[in-house]
Amino acid sequence: MGRHVQRRGVSHGGAARMTESFSRRTLISPGKAREIAQACRVAEVGVAVFVNPLAKHQRAVLEDMFGCLVISGEDLFTVEQ
Repeated sequence: MGRHVQRRGVSHGGAARMTESFSRRTLISPGKAREIAQACRVAEVGVAVFVNPLAKHQRAVLEDMFGCLVISGEDLFTVEQ
C-alpha cells in the first residue's frame, strides 16, 4: 500500500503552472504516472485508487500503464440499486 501525490505548481515553474489543466490522457503528469506504474509493479498492486474522478479513457490508459484495476474515490461510494 502506498500513497502518491501530484504536487502541481511546486517544481519547474512554481505557482505559474497551477492554472494549467490536468492531463486529458491520465489526469497526472507523465513522470508521476511512470512513478506510480513502477510502484504498482514492485508491490504487485491489485487496485489503484484515485481521489479525483476519472474518465473511462483515463482509467483504460492508467490500467494499461499500471497493470492493475484503477478506480476513483467516487467508485467506492457508488451503491448499486
